[in-house]
Amino acid sequence: QPYDGNPYNLFGRNTDSAQIRSSDSFRGGVTYRKNVFTFDAAVDYMKQGPSLFQPLTISGETMPIAFLRASIDLKTFNYFQFVGWLRTQKNRSKFMYHHRLQFPLFNKRCIVAINEIILNGSTTEDAQDDSLELRRYNIERKLEPVYLIPFIPYAFAEHYVGDQDNAIMSFDINVDLPFNLRWYGELFIDDFTPKIWSNDWGNKWALTSGMEHFGQLLHKPFVSQIEYTRIEPWVYTHFYGGSHRYTHYGSIIGSNIGPN
Repeated sequence: QPYDGNPYNLFGRNTDSAQIRSSDSFRGGVTYRKNVFTFDAAVDYMKQGPSLFQPLTISGETMPIAFLRASIDLKTFNYFQFVGWLRTQKNRSKFMYHHRLQFPLFNKRCIVAINEIILNGSTTEDAQDDSLELRRYNIERKLEPVYLIPFIPYAFAEHYVGDQDNAIMSFDINVDLPFNLRWYGELFIDDFTPKIWSNDWGNKWALTSGMEHFGQLLHKPFVSQIEYTRIEPWVYTHFYGGSHRYTHYGSIIGSNIGPN
């Protein structure tokens, strides 16, 4: 089906691989809608954005995520916010905070969105630097209320709580053109810093772009698709270890082809 502007797969609408695994996973949830507001509480697969094969922010390829989510659907913009409970080490808490501001333009023929994500949690046993491990081990993190406030940029909120979390930004666009042609793209910036376009090893970004055409071949429906993905080294990783790594149950939340 053509991309309908909904950035998430809702309950029962998942990627093919997620549908295959659904019988082996715990899933469930409730949804409440009132006017322009929607509230969800669920454990389910999640997929975000217009990419066909390699969504960079939330791919839908991990185990189901437990989350609370709220959205506002207005004519000029759509706003989504959720908090998810991730799993890396059994006895350690880990959280994912996410908000998305989406603009439908030209009667939804063009959809532009910006996403901000924060990952944090209690220190795991796999911090990658000995000095960091000694300094941070056994640090317990609880839910940060400041990240739950709607419309507050995480760049400011993370600074407010001490610059100790993994801050991520991503952007995506979907354009429906004449002649049944769709173009889309997604840019993912991991651990956002001012030196993101330098040659520094911490320069962690990924890019997906693609096109899709809906037509006919021998009087039958025919769809042609092409997509290109590039992921720089160290994307989805973090030197604080599993507590801040972009993973859930050991699988990358973004593109399953991984970094580099």
